[in-house]
Amino acid sequence: VRPQADKELQLLQSYKRRHLGLPPSSAAPSIRGWDRNFYSALAKREECGLDTRKLASYLPLASCLRGLSLIVERLYGIHLREVDLEP
Repeated sequence: VRPQADKELQLLQSYKRRHLGLPPSSAAPSIRGWDRNFYSALAKREECGLDTRKLASYLPLASCLRGLSLIVERLYGIHLREVDLEP
């Protein structure tokens, strides 16, 4: 697992380096928690031709939540329900 994680980290660092306009020979930039999704999406778009924004249109939030609720109910017997919260 570790070699694959290192490989993925290096990939994200190379995308961040390019995005920041740093030379390829520069030190590897750190990848923060908020960087992961952004640079992963860039990598997927470039390497796989996958645009996560277009993909999201096929996965509406309400449908995903219903599916998640069914899975949780079947696996764990937990019933999820919507609760209105005060602002």
